[in-house]
Amino acid sequence: MKFFITLFVLVCSLLITTTPIHAQTAVQDNFSTSVATTYTVKPDGATIVTHNFTITNKTPTTYLKQYALQTTSKDLKNISAKSEDIVLQPAVSEASGLTTIALDFPTEVVGEGKRRQFGLSYEVGGLATVGGSVLEVKLPKLSTAENFAERSVTIITPLKFGGPVRSSKQPDSTKVEGHTFVASFPNLGNEALSLFYGDSQVFKMTLRYNLENPSNTRGLAQIALPPDTQLQKMSYHELDPLPQKMKRDDDGNWIATYELAPQTATTVYLTAYARLTLERNALVPESAVLPAYTQSDRYWEVQNAEIKKRAVELKTPEAIFTDILTKFSYSETRANLETIERFGAVKAFEQPLEAICQEYADAFIATARAANIPARRLTGYAYTQDNQSRPLSLAGDVLHAWAEYYNAETQHWVPVDPTWQDTTGGVDYFNQFDLNHLVFAINGSSSTTPFPAGSYKTSNPSQDVDVSFADSFPTVTPKITIIVTPRKVLGIAIPGLHQLTITNTTGQAWYDVPLSYSELNQEVALVGSIASLPALLPFQTISVPLHIQEKSFLKLSSTKLIITTTIQGTDSRYEKNATTGPAYIASIFDSRFLPYLGAGLVVSTLAAGSVLVFRPKR
Repeated sequence: MKFFITLFVLVCSLLITTTPIHAQTAVQDNFSTSVATTYTVKPDGATIVTHNFTITNKTPTTYLKQYALQTTSKDLKNISAKSEDIVLQPAVSEASGLTTIALDFPTEVVGEGKRRQFGLSYEVGGLATVGGSVLEVKLPKLSTAENFAERSVTIITPLKFGGPVRSSKQPDSTKVEGHTFVASFPNLGNEALSLFYGDSQVFKMTLRYNLENPSNTRGLAQIALPPDTQLQKMSYHELDPLPQKMKRDDDGNWIATYELAPQTATTVYLTAYARLTLERNALVPESAVLPAYTQSDRYWEVQNAEIKKRAVELKTPEAIFTDILTKFSYSETRANLETIERFGAVKAFEQPLEAICQEYADAFIATARAANIPARRLTGYAYTQDNQSRPLSLAGDVLHAWAEYYNAETQHWVPVDPTWQDTTGGVDYFNQFDLNHLVFAINGSSSTTPFPAGSYKTSNPSQDVDVSFADSFPTVTPKITIIVTPRKVLGIAIPGLHQLTITNTTGQAWYDVPLSYSELNQEVALVGSIASLPALLPFQTISVPLHIQEKSFLKLSSTKLIITTTIQGTDSRYEKNATTGPAYIASIFDSRFLPYLGAGLVVSTLAAGSVLVFRPKR
């Protein structure tokens, strides 16, 4: 993989051949070279590259006879060149994975301070990537800075993508020309350049979870569904079948629980949309920072002496990230194995040339935790058009793993991808993330669970992850059902004790859901009622106890009960008469006594039933 990166860096390096009058001397001693390059990106991502060179003689006796450019890009199209209104005939050749464009000049420009100006143009793929509503432009760092006295870059992109919302270097000027957006960098020097156009991306996904219960008893199966994060908003179109239970765990995962009969199998289908954003969604709560996030686990050996030593020396997330890049190399051989062993951090450092995405992530997480920096692993799907520079190598349906650390100063979780920064030859995945990483599961409390979609396989392998771009994210109006039912013990309704059941009938999650209670009889009071729900997940049902208590010790009556919730300006309302009960009812039927009371009632019922059953026999 390192060999590929070396060649990639040479995409814009220049080789100059001179024919001296007296003696061959070094190019940099004889010429001063400036280049102004314009990258015109088409709607499909193909890019027209136009180099305009100015080469100034430094000596009175040496002149430029030939110029050659080498690139690792193949299938260059529409190559043309011109010097002082003279059309040149480029000589194109390919060898050892390199494409060489050579230009011979028919005239001589001799004399100190004299200039030769010429242009070279061609069309190439790979510099710009169009994915859905997002455009990425990635220009690598040049191999040598000495070749250019000046280097300016102009990037022209289709106006439909808007201007760059994120750039590794701010343009000196921008403007709109017709149906294009122009960004100018007059003093780029030797720097790489990375630009993002579009502030959000929408994906549509179909996921399959294959569940089996081979035992002879009923069993429970839990799966991790793609969750909301502050950079990812989910909208479930269909979840079939619906689970018996949904919850949000301490790591922020959405866990669905299914009950399986003995010796049965079922497949859960999820069709959903995901909107990824560069800006954080303030409506989605930030995941808590747990003590476990700085502790050791199976693949994150925080107490290992070598890892602790690295943590003491490196200290910061960026230093840890950079250290991994300098030591690790991506192994395509391991990535293509049918069965992939997960090394863990210790073995990853012992075999740094055999790393794939999970080794990069595990090494970062373990070292960060050893430095007392909370860190965890994200697993899921990362969209790529180039499996060489942005590989996917996690087991399952060609999934990917990356890391996340907690920035105590900003109080945010920050995703980073050391694998892709290494394999792209230095594209920044520490300070700037992208809109290609879909989170399926978060591993924080455990280094192994929960498993992401694509990992729930049966003996008959199938493709269980299908992801494509979508034109828009669904607009959903909150729809909440509220029901109050009497609480019963062995079929008997208990006065004043009720069950409040709240169901989200939509496929989007709602947060900080308020609950208000009104128009109660002045002689009654609600005891233990909840004022809000921290989160209501897609298709989730939450049930909580509700006690309507009479102020009178013995009185039993009924009252009008109104419960209302308002989400994003939409009201859901429940109104019905409900029975009340005296205060002692709650004490008698408190959860501490219900098991004993229930057991007694069960014994009594069984005894009475025995009498009824056996009486005819007697």
